[in-house]
Amino acid sequence: MNEAEVVSRICEHLQNKSWQFWIDDHPIHKELHFQKHCLLIGGARPDIFGLNDVKQIFAVEVKGLKDYKKAIGQALTYKSGVHLSYIGGIKSHINKISNIAISSGLGLISIDESNSGIEVINPLYNISPVFLDDIKNELMVLQHQKKKNRSFSSFGRTHIINYFAPIFLFQDNMSKSRTKKGLITELENAQWGNRAYRELISGANTIGILDINKDGYTLSKIGQFCLEHFVTIGVDSLSKLQEKLNQTQRNKCVYSEFPSLAKFLQLIYFQNSDFKQFISILQNFGKT
Repeated sequence: MNEAEVVSRICEHLQNKSWQFWIDDHPIHKELHFQKHCLLIGGARPDIFGLNDVKQIFAVEVKGLKDYKKAIGQALTYKSGVHLSYIGGIKSHINKISNIAISSGLGLISIDESNSGIEVINPLYNISPVFLDDIKNELMVLQHQKKKNRSFSSFGRTHIINYFAPIFLFQDNMSKSRTKKGLITELENAQWGNRAYRELISGANTIGILDINKDGYTLSKIGQFCLEHFVTIGVDSLSKLQEKLNQTQRNKCVYSEFPSLAKFLQLIYFQNSDFKQFISILQNFGKT
């Protein structure tokens, strides 16, 4: 039984328990038709991540035929961001690491290859994970995201804050549909500094903060989340966003000037798998 098969068995079990979850979008899981994530916890990506039936955040590191000792270290890393951290795998292999895993506060999900049985040993509850707030934000985005229908190729070369301007046009009525022409007119009336209005609207759709339908554009669930976030940090209007943008400098990155805002924007951007793949290519460029 390979890793993907073990992941599938565990996911079917979690579905029966009414847990909400996503699986790592690693290529070995490409044949599995469960919702995907690209979450990092301490530099590692859990094979399964989500909420249990009492809304506790959990992560599962899954193994197939090897690397069970490595799984202990990975599952311990996840404890920095979740309440419950498990190792999932084949029962005969799980048994070999069970003592050290349990004594380390980890849970175990054992798959019996000879039948459909699954045995679960719950982990110790982690009261205050260091990165819990960040993980909660990522989880909220996952819960609100829709099936991908956007292309990274629609991005233009402009300051990333510009793409968030259109969401402020929905403040008075978040559920109302607006045509592209109408959005452009409102941006003109607001005298938004970057006049590439069509590009900004398309970019907002690419990121996923605007949805498009037969009636025009609507604010997506992620867009509502973004708007609420901006309001909480004091950016409660289009003019305030313009002020924030005017404070930036061409020779500096957003992270150096507004680190908390940059972290939030990165979270939104990385929900687009094309953008994530593009960054991965850049990071690996020139490596041997």
